Amino acid sequence: MLKPMIIRQRVRRVSLLVVPRGTSLLGLMLMLLFQGAALFAEPLAPGFYPVISEDGTSGAGMRVFEAERKADRVLNVDFARDFDLGLGKVENGIRFPVRYKFDEIKDFLSAERHKEFVVVRFDKSIMWNEKVVVQDRLSEVVSQMKGVGYKRVVVLGAHASGVHVLIDTDSEPRGKR
Repeated sequence: MLKPMIIRQRVRRVSLLVVPRGTSLLGLMLMLLFQGAALFAEPLAPGFYPVISEDGTSGAGMRVFEAERKADRVLNVDFARDFDLGLGKVENGIRFPVRYKFDEIKDFLSAERHKEFVVVRFDKSIMWNEKVVVQDRLSEVVSQMKGVGYKRVVVLGAHASGVHVLIDTDSEPRGKR
């Protein structure tokens, strides 16, 4: 007989977790770890995160990359609105990406099972534009990712010496979600 249990995570979310009777505490902890590791990643505040700090040590950008590693999916997008899923031929250590329009990958993203956390990286061709262009693309991409079912969306912007966190939907006030 399965016994439902309510687990509260970060005050904002409540998940229903079905735990078989007699499950050990270690077993429960492992289930939580594998079920939603991304839920435990701290929200990222918008802003610029340098990779190397002024004193030459690892900068705050490393925190962004650690959070990115916890994502269920990482996508790259360019100014032409082409998405890179990380696929492509590799020759001599260089990957030649296969790029898709959102309409071509929408069904694929909708069918994915793990949708707690997605990271979308804007390349420099987007970041070099006026702020209004970047904001328009940001709104568009967040809407697309939410539309296919991702709960948390983080959009990063490319920069030579670090990374811009443009948005983390976990850090937005509750009414804006």
